[in-house]
Amino acid sequence: MNKITFIEDAFEYRYELPKGWWNLYKQFCIDLYKALEVSDAFEGFKILQVKEKYGRLTFYSKGATRLAEDVITKYSLLSEQVCCICGEPATIRTYGYICPYCTEHVRGTMENVDDAEIIEPKTRKPSS
Repeated sequence: MNKITFIEDAFEYRYELPKGWWNLYKQFCIDLYKALEVSDAFEGFKILQVKEKYGRLTFYSKGATRLAEDVITKYSLLSEQVCCICGEPATIRTYGYICPYCTEHVRGTMENVDDAEIIEPKTRKPSS
């Protein structure tokens, strides 16, 4: 499969995600392509759904290899640390509608800061 075609097709799902995650999702698409290329697994692979669920990037697919699953897990975890509005590092995760926000954007989204938790920066990046 052509790299540009795969990435463009996969990136079309970005509209299902908060705009602040679009850059993260674009890098996800590039890394996913690389994982599928190494395994030569394009033929059996299909994207079923991409969405935000419980404050993280959720990706459903069919035919993902172990390497592709590792990429999916990595970016799901990374998305919890990225503001869903602007893409800056998230510092707070709200409850109710669960979503990570930077300090600037959390102010406009919630009335009671008690309905949130501080996000501790990850000291170790997930393996790729």
